[in-house]
Amino acid sequence: MWAKLNIDVSNRCCNIDKALVNLSNYHDVSSHGAVTNPKIRRKMDKKLQNSTEQMIGRFGSFASHMLTLTMNDKTNWNLSETAVKQAIKYFVVSLNFRMWGHASRKDKTRAKSQIIAIPVCEGLKSQKRVHVHMLLGNIPDAEIPALEATILEIWRKTSIGLERMCLDPLHDLDGAVFYLAKEVGYINNDAVDWETASIPSVLYTPPKPQPGQRVTA
Repeated sequence: MWAKLNIDVSNRCCNIDKALVNLSNYHDVSSHGAVTNPKIRRKMDKKLQNSTEQMIGRFGSFASHMLTLTMNDKTNWNLSETAVKQAIKYFVVSLNFRMWGHASRKDKTRAKSQIIAIPVCEGLKSQKRVHVHMLLGNIPDAEIPALEATILEIWRKTSIGLERMCLDPLHDLDGAVFYLAKEVGYINNDAVDWETASIPSVLYTPPKPQPGQRVTA
């Protein structure tokens, strides 16, 4: 699985930087007050959604599975955003350690020894049931046969996790990216929980120049 991440990420990092600038600019403008012109607002919202799709797609190209997790029926209508994000964070951190163990924490190995997990929470700002879609990847081959059972075991330990999940191989990345970003710019601009996401740093850290190699801007 590591061999899949041995790539030249220079161009990838440049594209990610552009998407980050767009996301940052959106929040900078929004923080100075509401945009009242509907045409300008629609353009801003669409640009935010496009940048989010680009970010998901850049890392999602290394994903292997699409996961959906559902919140407990009894607590669904009283869930706070904080409680949901705490549950997602617990899940991602726990799954990462189960997949990669201590290699995920050692300086020499953690750059590659991290799962790809990009969570998107839906329902917090709408009337539908709160649930989480998640792109998963960089799962060690030896762990894939028991992945579904491991996911259920971890999700059961959260206080709001319902014993209901759907784990499928990822076949259509473009469709998944479009689906994951559908609330951004329209219902919930923070639907993608980037703060909780797990991404191997090798995918967004430019490689160090070799001795004698020129560094270009």
